Amino acid sequence: QCLVNLGPMIFVIPVYQGFYYPDKKTGEIKPIGKNVGWHCILCNEYDAKNGRIWFVNSWGKGYGINGRCYMSLPTLDKCLKEGARASYVI
Repeated sequence: QCLVNLGPMIFVIPVYQGFYYPDKKTGEIKPIGKNVGWHCILCNEYDAKNGRIWFVNSWGKGYGINGRCYMSLPTLDKCLKEGARASYVI
């Protein structure tokens, strides 16, 4: 709800090995493998119909779909339980 009402947010998320290889067709990232560190990423879209949170990554346009990826709400929940944090862009 915050993303919809207030706009883009910066997330600090745990990076699982699977996050390095988003699905080439859909852009989905999955928490596969172990946590290898942390990363800041810009969240700029909430797709309520499909239960997806979309991000713009700083790893360049070759990452995901033109530099964008998404995670499902269960993946976001897993990240939050492991300590992920979010803050508004001011």
